[in-house]
Amino acid sequence: MTAENETETVETAAPAEAVAETAAEAEAFAGTAMEAPMKAVEEARAKTEAWFKETGEKAREAALDAAADFKTSAGIALEGEKAAAEKMFSLVGAMMEDRAAAATEVLKAGDVKDALSVEQAYARKAAETFAAGMKELVEIRTKTFKDFMQPFADRASAVMKTA
Repeated sequence: MTAENETETVETAAPAEAVAETAAEAEAFAGTAMEAPMKAVEEARAKTEAWFKETGEKAREAALDAAADFKTSAGIALEGEKAAAEKMFSLVGAMMEDRAAAATEVLKAGDVKDALSVEQAYARKAAETFAAGMKELVEIRTKTFKDFMQPFADRASAVMKTA
């Protein structure tokens, strides 16, 4: 080997070492440069996971609360329907008794004038009984609806206060 060949070897070796060093530096720089974004991505993922967990738990609790409210309201609705049905049957029964009593009075009437008087009295009483009964029935239904909706209104109010 001549001195000239040695120089050439050294010259070709130097750029290869420089490339290797540059590549190592670039890799080290890339690793360092990527640490912050990767850490930010990991933090964002952790926050998202925590948010999903918290939101899921809140949704589960809300669903359980809604189910409890529905159960309460269903009981109220059933009681209200029972009260309304009882009132309706009571009203119909009373009106049928009044009709039977009026029919008996008409049969006992001595003349047509007395019979018409009995029928007029019955019609007046029937109208008053029906109107009073319907008023009570509307009150029962109104109270039932108000009471039925109250658990939902309370829950909505509580949610609005926490929101």
